[in-house]
Amino acid sequence: MRSIPSIVKEIEALKHDYPGMKEVYLEVETIGADKRWLAQLCEALSALNSKFEDALSFGANYRITRRQVDDDAFRQMRGAGFSFVNIGLESGSERVRREILKRDYTNADFLETVTAAKKHGLRVNVYNMIGIPGETYSDHIETVKMNRLCQPNSHMTSIFYPYEGTELFSISKAHGFIPDHLDATMERQRAALDLPGFSKGQIRNALMWFDYCIYKGYKPRLFLLYRSILSEMWRVPRIANLLRSLKNFVLS
Repeated sequence: MRSIPSIVKEIEALKHDYPGMKEVYLEVETIGADKRWLAQLCEALSALNSKFEDALSFGANYRITRRQVDDDAFRQMRGAGFSFVNIGLESGSERVRREILKRDYTNADFLETVTAAKKHGLRVNVYNMIGIPGETYSDHIETVKMNRLCQPNSHMTSIFYPYEGTELFSISKAHGFIPDHLDATMERQRAALDLPGFSKGQIRNALMWFDYCIYKGYKPRLFLLYRSILSEMWRVPRIANLLRSLKNFVLS
């Protein structure tokens, strides 16, 4: 693990150079793996924040472990100024997680972790993937179900893309899921694999309506429809370029 003094020193230097900085994202996958290190980090960040007139807020990824929800970790993080955590569900199917993604935690572990984080005032962003090799449409429905149950503050959901050199690329190739020409244009936004139990069309529709499906009944329906249509527009390269140019013009 990186030394805590070096982390604090870098944050302090950035705050000095950019006084308007308000949030720091700590890019660490295993922030809760070493409980003693995390407790010391939170203590150091809290002390650092006491020096600033406008306190910083922090965020990080939090990895789920089987039957080990650490309530103290979330309490310490919130006390140190953490405002959010990213939690990877990836698939709501325990079979897909266990057999394909090699992630050994249950849906109960996931729900308990999200509940504990929220209890201490942390916003929760959930990572999801759609169209994982070996996934079926029924597996995807489980992903929707788990997101509806936990109601994340936000989510980052994308379509699986088989990056060459990874184990899942080899699995996809061995099963004949990869087409002769693998198009990387808008990768993770367009379906690259046509799975036996989850067609390209189903995968695309699943991504388009994912936000609507998980928040239906919890957020205004017209707002969700607007977001679904807008997200689909961003997945068309020409329209995405036009929207990006328009956004840059408005912000310039």
